Amino acid sequence: MKTLNLGKNNMGDGEMMRDADKSNSDQRISLDSENKFLSLEQNFNYFTAILTGSNFWPRRHTGAVARAYLEYDPRQQSLHISVTYKGLSGKPTVLEVIDPAAREEDSPMFSHRINHEKELRPGRKICVTWDEVKAEAVEKLSSQVLFMSLKTEVYKDGEIKGIVGKHRALLRG
Repeated sequence: MKTLNLGKNNMGDGEMMRDADKSNSDQRISLDSENKFLSLEQNFNYFTAILTGSNFWPRRHTGAVARAYLEYDPRQQSLHISVTYKGLSGKPTVLEVIDPAAREEDSPMFSHRINHEKELRPGRKICVTWDEVKAEAVEKLSSQVLFMSLKTEVYKDGEIKGIVGKHRALLRG
């Protein structure tokens, strides 16, 4: 009768236990990373917009462009907005956040007259804060349905405009 010799495993019991612990640890880290990503996505606070003249109807024939970064602070219920622009036909006068579903271009969710002495920064940058942001506005920001518009001395009804979206780059780690 032949016997099957399974032989000894090259690893001792201690090594096998360490490998099993390392595998479990790797799985926990992976799950923690996934949970952290889901948590970030659910409590998303960073947004961005690219503003151009082509987002208006009729289209604005302007070489102006702007990039906006928005950060919502849930504790203060405020939205910090930073806009860097170039090529505007005149000084920026008003920054607006618009809900196109409201169908009332004359009543934006947020409208801010730009104080040139206090809010214009060197390098064509505007920094403002929207205080007391309502839950409806935060929900619409997260749903990516709001637009931002920048009015100027020449284009009193807005020179450039763009949709506000989630800032995906800040989710990657």
